[in-house]
Amino acid sequence: MKRPVSYNILLPKRGILVISFILSIAFVSACNSDLGERFSRDPVDADAYSKTQEDAYTALLKKHVDQNSYIHYQAWKDSGEDISALKTVLSAMARAYTEAMSLSAQKSFYINAYNAMTIDLVLSHFDETLGGGGSPYPSQRSIRNIGNHDARVWDVYKWKIGGQARSLNDVEHKILRLMGDARIHFAIVCASKGCPPILNRAFTADNLDQTLDQLADAFVNSGRSTKFNSEKNEIRTSRILDWFSEDFKKHFGSVNSFFAAYVTVLPADQVQGMRIRFEPYDWTLNESQPPSGVEE
Repeated sequence: MKRPVSYNILLPKRGILVISFILSIAFVSACNSDLGERFSRDPVDADAYSKTQEDAYTALLKKHVDQNSYIHYQAWKDSGEDISALKTVLSAMARAYTEAMSLSAQKSFYINAYNAMTIDLVLSHFDETLGGGGSPYPSQRSIRNIGNHDARVWDVYKWKIGGQARSLNDVEHKILRLMGDARIHFAIVCASKGCPPILNRAFTADNLDQTLDQLADAFVNSGRSTKFNSEKNEIRTSRILDWFSEDFKKHFGSVNSFFAAYVTVLPADQVQGMRIRFEPYDWTLNESQPPSGVEE
């Protein structure tokens, strides 16, 4: 950091006092960048979010997530009871006192919050997901069609989470990513088929590490998100590992080392030397279709 330039200026005493006061306020603001956010926080309650809400959220996911980990949004949207149940979970998340939680509990909570917020966004604007004239994805349903916001959709809409207004990008980039665990990218789901599969149950603190390992293992070895080609000496995988490569470098040392840590279909040493090719991302809504011949 460069040393600030010093200027000698002769000022009346009153002027010196005013400037000193202004600089003091600026210093306090700089040291407490979240001061305004803290004062604007709504009341929170350590008992607002508990296993009861996790169980309720799990019941909803088990009911509306199919065997391919796609969500039957239309059926969920048509059920007033299930819409209300999701709102109840989000209401508990709004009042949750996250500072009282352990790190694992906080991580589980914010993963659940991100996914619940995403589902709520799609359900609340389901008709807008269908592309039309002027939409970013006119030929398909996509979360990015909502309000024609495209990538801004992750910033425009906000929910009260832990007593504060949070967008999806706030939860992902300002909270979860700062926890230093690259595996969260296999847990949060942005309502698109390019995303990792959504888990059909809530994340919980007691088995979070094991669950994140299972999701990372499935991402590498299931053949759905990653494909290994020994003849071409390459790995074809999701752009998630390109967009968030720094997270994987910090956690695993490199993207190749991440694959080596979980791969079971090839020797780890072989994977370390493979080239990585990133596939185009599919922003089509991760929507479950009704069985053939069944009308909505």
